[in-house]
Amino acid sequence: MTIASPLEGVKEAITSIQSENYPTRRRRKHLVQYHHTISRTHSSKPLLQPTAIFTFPSHTRQFSTRSRAPGQAQAEATYQVSKEEVNGLIDQYADYGHSPAEESTDKKSANLFNHIPSTKPEAFPEPPLNDEDTQRKIQILQRQLENPETPHDHIWQTYQDLPIPRPSRLPTRLLRDMFHHLSVTEYKSTLAMSRYLSLVEETQAALIPLTASQWTSAISFAGRFVKNITSTEVESAMQLWRQMEQEAGIKATSVTFNVLFDVATKARKFVLAEMIMKEMQGRQLPISRFFRTSLIVHYGLRGDGDGVRRAYKELVEAGEIVDSVVITSVVKALLSCGEAVAAEQVFGRAKRLHLEKIGAQLPPQNWRKKREIGRMLDAATRRQRHDSSFREKAEAAAPLAPQLSTYKALVFHYAIQAGDLDRIMELVDEMRHWGIAMHGALYMYIFRGFATHGGVLYTAWSRRRLEQTWKSLLTGVDSEKGMWGGAPVQQDRDVEDQNIQNASNPISTSSTSLEEDGISLRSSSTTSTTPSTPSIYPTRALMLVILRAFLKVAGPERTWDVWSEAQQRWSPPDEDSTHIEEQLEAMMPDRDQSGKSPEEEIKGHVEGLQGMGD
Repeated sequence: MTIASPLEGVKEAITSIQSENYPTRRRRKHLVQYHHTISRTHSSKPLLQPTAIFTFPSHTRQFSTRSRAPGQAQAEATYQVSKEEVNGLIDQYADYGHSPAEESTDKKSANLFNHIPSTKPEAFPEPPLNDEDTQRKIQILQRQLENPETPHDHIWQTYQDLPIPRPSRLPTRLLRDMFHHLSVTEYKSTLAMSRYLSLVEETQAALIPLTASQWTSAISFAGRFVKNITSTEVESAMQLWRQMEQEAGIKATSVTFNVLFDVATKARKFVLAEMIMKEMQGRQLPISRFFRTSLIVHYGLRGDGDGVRRAYKELVEAGEIVDSVVITSVVKALLSCGEAVAAEQVFGRAKRLHLEKIGAQLPPQNWRKKREIGRMLDAATRRQRHDSSFREKAEAAAPLAPQLSTYKALVFHYAIQAGDLDRIMELVDEMRHWGIAMHGALYMYIFRGFATHGGVLYTAWSRRRLEQTWKSLLTGVDSEKGMWGGAPVQQDRDVEDQNIQNASNPISTSSTSLEEDGISLRSSSTTSTTPSTPSIYPTRALMLVILRAFLKVAGPERTWDVWSEAQQRWSPPDEDSTHIEEQLEAMMPDRDQSGKSPEEEIKGHVEGLQGMGD
């Protein structure tokens, strides 16, 4: 059986993208040109009405009622959260009119495609004989894979040094380890996607069958390698799913459907997302904590506040452990629904609940530790029937305190939509007390706030505060030694939205602050056992937002001064400099060229009118 390659033409696409400056939309389309366009017949179907979310039997969450023995030390208390407490984090309003018990028991599939018979995957072929040099390289690769933090660059280079056919020369276990290592990334970047799908292509060409997990990771890379998911990525993910089931004969797992649902939701293909969920129900696959959390996001993007509350309630009733990730999903979802007051209430209640609990832990800032906790919490519900002690350990490790992504969501809302700079400063100052360092994405949002709401008299978005924010950014970049463009390529980091990769200790040991006239933006550093990449560094996108803010608030002359200072400090590449200057010139013609800020111009007119009155 011949399996269609999911990477046909991808090498040419990657090479073209690296050599030419493609626009974003064209780049995405070019990267996935090897995929066939899926049928869009679902777009004409009526929207599925979300009655009850799931019809599967759920496990009842077990809560400890064991009393403390007399004289037991206070330090031995465990971190326990009752069902009433977590349910109370979010207000539940009127009856939604549906419940899992009332849901139809019809388990028919959504028929996203007609299941066709397929042959079993090919058996592993006989591996070629390896010479002494090849054996040495395989041993090097094996040692590299034993360390989960070995950079992907090193792994990939060693693999590329092997003679063709590379996958056939690796033992089965080692090949699976390599698939796993390449799948574990903080961000699914274009480079990480191209490497993983290249390995998929070479493995298929060697007639080695892929596992369900490897197929799922390929689908995840195809759908999530960009920050803003579009129809192009959805089509790619759906096409790989069809190849997985119809051509390779591998049935999708619940994790596969989790990925497909998440990709469709974030692309705002809500009808398709509902069909994927119905297909999952039809196959009676288990519902994971990850899927229930994605469902909260789903209803948030649809603007359905009641759906968000219902999804959260069912997550709790299913016995899942609520942690900072779930709380952040609820806060983001409510903000997307336009319910900022409700989001703030959930945010405040979660902080209070964290402070009231004995032995509560702060969320780790290292992304690998976050991943470990997430996997442990997902396993806790499945294991609670057999191992109650594991459940207690999982609850103890589940933090409720806010994390960086929680503050990102709130700062974005108050900067872009609400225009409340004072609330932003409160949140930034609060981050320091939770041991969360200032982040480049927050600066991006704040400068966008100045570009949106600045240039008006008697508002908080004044020139003085803009200048203070600029100085704070310079201090943060200098303290982290941030270079233009940020982290090394091998870190697989998204340029515009990155988490801080620090040690598990969340308490700040040093900080630089700039506080004046009510504004305080701090850049904190934490101790780390491994080298960390900077969380604050200049990029072309950030620089353009900064210059738009200065043009709006301080006028053209100051804007050019800021750009000159940035060039002297960071020496951006010629390509970025040319692009930024072209954008600046395009923004200038319709603006006053006197060099005065809008505030100064208005004040001058007002003073002139007052003088005429005298």
